[in-house]
Amino acid sequence: MVFVYVFSISRLFLRTMASKSAGECLLKCINGKIKDVKLPQDPTFIGRSPETEIQDQCCSRKQVKLTANFSKRIVECVALGMNPSSLNGQVMSKGMAYEAKDGDIIEVVPGKYSYKIIFTSEESLPENSTKATPGNSKENIPKANESSGKRKLSGDPEESSSSASKIPRTDATVAESLEAPDGKLIYIWTSKGVISRSKIASYDIDGTIITTKSGNVFPKNLDDWKLAFSEVPGVLKKNHADGFKVVFFTNQASIAKRKLKIEDFVGKVKRIVEKINIPVQVFISTGKGIYRKPMVGMWRLLEERFNDGLKIDMKESFFVGDAAGRAATKGFQKRKKDHSCSDRLMALNLNLRFATPEEHFLRAKALPWERPEFDPKNYVPPKQLLQPPGASLHAANKEMIVMVGSPGSGKSAFVQANYQGKYEIVSRDKLGTWQKCVAAAEAALQCGKSVIVDNTNPDIESRKRYTELAKKLKCPCRCFQMATTPAQARHQIAFRELVDPSHAPINDMVLNSFKSKFKDPTTAEGFSGIVKVNVIPKFKDKKHQDLFHMYLLDK
Repeated sequence: MVFVYVFSISRLFLRTMASKSAGECLLKCINGKIKDVKLPQDPTFIGRSPETEIQDQCCSRKQVKLTANFSKRIVECVALGMNPSSLNGQVMSKGMAYEAKDGDIIEVVPGKYSYKIIFTSEESLPENSTKATPGNSKENIPKANESSGKRKLSGDPEESSSSASKIPRTDATVAESLEAPDGKLIYIWTSKGVISRSKIASYDIDGTIITTKSGNVFPKNLDDWKLAFSEVPGVLKKNHADGFKVVFFTNQASIAKRKLKIEDFVGKVKRIVEKINIPVQVFISTGKGIYRKPMVGMWRLLEERFNDGLKIDMKESFFVGDAAGRAATKGFQKRKKDHSCSDRLMALNLNLRFATPEEHFLRAKALPWERPEFDPKNYVPPKQLLQPPGASLHAANKEMIVMVGSPGSGKSAFVQANYQGKYEIVSRDKLGTWQKCVAAAEAALQCGKSVIVDNTNPDIESRKRYTELAKKLKCPCRCFQMATTPAQARHQIAFRELVDPSHAPINDMVLNSFKSKFKDPTTAEGFSGIVKVNVIPKFKDKKHQDLFHMYLLDK
């Protein structure tokens, strides 16, 4: 043990002395009022920062990543920013690594902020230069190719396939890490040896990579697992050798419910990865929200923060999962119905190739699957708000409108958009009881105001309170019924919870209660007319619009 320690210290001393003898690397400002920057040996981000004095919003904080190799007197350059950067006048492709030599010019923002790369002895560095802060040493760092010239790096020389040779080489992570970039909603565990790549081979874990040894649906304990198929290690190793980064995406709601500790689950994941024996990065969603499949939050994190800035090749990448919406089958290949469709729907949200574990590992024939009843990806809103087409939103004279619609049907949004300040809006959400609602409606009508009742009113009994009041006051009463299906209402509830957390959550029990009580309204109840209301969504921005047209529910 002593000899190992002395030898390690000696090697460290020799490396340090070699670094000093090779000098240091200076980024000499030649354009723009910015500081010169000393590059350390560690990978360094250059961009908008106090160190560079660049304040331009066109420049990202991590505009380029530079890695100086003092022994070879080269700098590896990787463009990461939203706007381009260039090397010797040539725009660098985002995420690709380029090799620069002593005397080359790198333009952080072309035409604005330019540096000349100068390798020099430490004593000759200018006094006004600033030593840049290295990037996180745990990040995946693009590694320079041995070949000379200022061209794209050819990739990992250890890869045997021709497709792998087109992928930029990145240094493997030297130690495993566990990160929580958004509180406790999401964890990312990265094993030792993970390399960022443009091709992603991604998998669910439970039911795909592993299954229970006990045969139970849910594991009895942390050791109740085995590989789902004997082919798993071989297939994943081949993917890795073919230039894919292997990534697992898993929903683990038990962690948020405090039924499972993240440390215990990560320990289980480590044992799985050791069994497979390749580097893997694992994204763990712990509850509800944007990171839970079928939503794409985990994939977006991979794209934006956990793939070293390399652009993912969506055509080459794929996702494999057992939650695929397949129906039960009988006979020789008898199988239960899939518990959900979250894996397949996440892939559809991303326009990503998808396969079930049987198709992927066993080359089995694809089975039919059931699309969700409401298909947001192909949903086209109706052009007509009201049916029949001749129906009017407002009456010329005083009237009462009784709304009918389930929670999440868009009823209140319709009322607020069309009747705020025009009719007296009566709602149990504000008043608390139906008795107070009836009293408020009567008071408004007696004052000559029109009234709209913004309650669910699923049955004849709940609506009768208002039709009798209208009859008593000799006021016409119409019924406006939301045309929203229960499946669409569930989708709209999920969307609303994502974009407006101020709304109280609505569970399936509330929706089922409405469904069990619901009776279609008729004119026989005392309504002068029945008007169907279509939902025509309006969005704050394109981001919300894109989210609405994604699959947000797991089935």
